Amino acid sequence: MVYNYMRAILGPNISDDSSQNGGAVLLFNNFLYELDKENVKYLYFDTNKKNYRNLLFFIFSFICYLINSSIRRPVSYELHSSNDYLFIIPIITIISRLNKSTLVLRKFGAEFENTLLGYNGWLKKVMSRLSLKCVNIIFVETKFLKRFLDDLHDNVNIFPNVRVRYKNAALKKVYDGKLIFIGRIEKEKGVHDIIAIAKDPALNVHIDFYGPVHDNKLLELIKLHPKSLTYKGIIDKAEIYKTIASYSALVLPSYKEGYPGVIIESFMCYRPVISTEVGGIPEIVQEGVGGVLFPPGDLQGFRAAITKLELHYEALAESTPNLSKKYDSSLHTKNYLNITSCDNSIT
Repeated sequence: MVYNYMRAILGPNISDDSSQNGGAVLLFNNFLYELDKENVKYLYFDTNKKNYRNLLFFIFSFICYLINSSIRRPVSYELHSSNDYLFIIPIITIISRLNKSTLVLRKFGAEFENTLLGYNGWLKKVMSRLSLKCVNIIFVETKFLKRFLDDLHDNVNIFPNVRVRYKNAALKKVYDGKLIFIGRIEKEKGVHDIIAIAKDPALNVHIDFYGPVHDNKLLELIKLHPKSLTYKGIIDKAEIYKTIASYSALVLPSYKEGYPGVIIESFMCYRPVISTEVGGIPEIVQEGVGGVLFPPGDLQGFRAAITKLELHYEALAESTPNLSKKYDSSLHTKNYLNITSCDNSIT
């Protein structure tokens, strides 16, 4: 399909400080990459405030963008956002209505339901519900959110957490006990549980940690067990696939998650996952397909999951190539472009 019309695309681009680039930033940067591959015409605005000198400069740049885009009259305004949709949507609604443009929201994260129900404050509830009324097309990451929003909006679609396929992906058929954790070093990510189970000599594992340190006490505890635990710093974005591929599996014993991209990255490397059954994870990993799940905080279940991984490693690893295809960014971006095309959009 050829996309010869102009789109106004807004979203958070990558910051120079790699430790500040969260999942939404990486997903949006990936989206721009896919747009360029498809030769899509777009007028882009960076909503990542960390990339501006100060808030005033951000506001000035945003106003200039709105004026410029209004002159060029794009067929759609498309916001990719975690939280700033609450104030951006009401503003671009005015411009999109004047230009008779379609308004699209791609919502990152899994907390949308709580915001709409008022659990994150009454003001956010009001603003989120107003945003729903303003937008023509919505994309969310999980099936659960789509089911919830189907009662509130008539054009809800799924754009899951995705990644670019890893061209050098190769199956690893023999389990060697080398596991990798990627994420913030903090209790919410279950790091203390990894430390607790890694002391068990019967498991025969070595777990390497990658990610920013948010709890120095946990880092000190990791250093107390050099035979089974090592902190390796922060992975460069360009090295993430190569790094994951050097391990047998990913470990993610989080207490709270949305739709973690690191699991998708593990699948792209054909590596299974040991994770907790929280947030959107059960939509990505089914027991025995792509990995092993256990309840958060259940140390006995965590140990049993590692044992199960070792016993059934080859079968678990062989299930990952098909899963990697489900989260191919090229496939889902084309689907997004087709849904939001001039022929299908509501104006």
